[in-house]
Amino acid sequence: EIYTLSLHDALPISIHAIIVDDDVHARSRLLHLCGRVADISVVAQAECGAAGIEAIQSCRPELLLLDIELRDMSGFDVLRSRDVCKDILVIMVTAHAEHALDAFEHEVVDYLTKPVEEQRFFDAIERARRRRFAWAGLQDAEGVQGAQWTGAIATREPRILAEKAQRLYFIEASAVEYIECDGNYVMIHTGSDTYIRDRKSTRLNSSHLFISR
Repeated sequence: EIYTLSLHDALPISIHAIIVDDDVHARSRLLHLCGRVADISVVAQAECGAAGIEAIQSCRPELLLLDIELRDMSGFDVLRSRDVCKDILVIMVTAHAEHALDAFEHEVVDYLTKPVEEQRFFDAIERARRRRFAWAGLQDAEGVQGAQWTGAIATREPRILAEKAQRLYFIEASAVEYIECDGNYVMIHTGSDTYIRDRKSTRLNSSHLFISR
């Protein structure tokens, strides 16, 4: 079965991807998942940072699936390399959730924790595609106005990165009812759900913060 993303039929553009991970089983899993997405083509795989940088230089992919802890350097070292195009779409894939905030400071598309769940992977690919459309400024593709997509993405409301049940989530600011500080942690309440975030990663000083909607 091939998984076709929601925008694929409207904007059929192939995305060339490179997988950089020192775990052969992790690479195999990502390769399998990529194979289920109709317009993703894996053009290279690498098991260390140096080989990954070389593959990026040679293949010039649009998408990079990147582990954080590699044999010779970190995934962040790869992104800081002068030989890596700054416009490449990056999805971090790692067993370590604690690097998420650093990853988003590098403007990655998404941050997946191992073992990678199928639907989370598909959602991350969808985000990558939408960001690519925004960059390209595509217009009038079979009834989908690229300019409208671009405007919608550019004006997307702020999101908060937080954790629930050992998984990371993006929370739309408009969904937050109030935020409560509890010791070293911040509890983010959205009505039906409560998320947690390390207080050290925030600038909240009050015991409660209500957000106007």
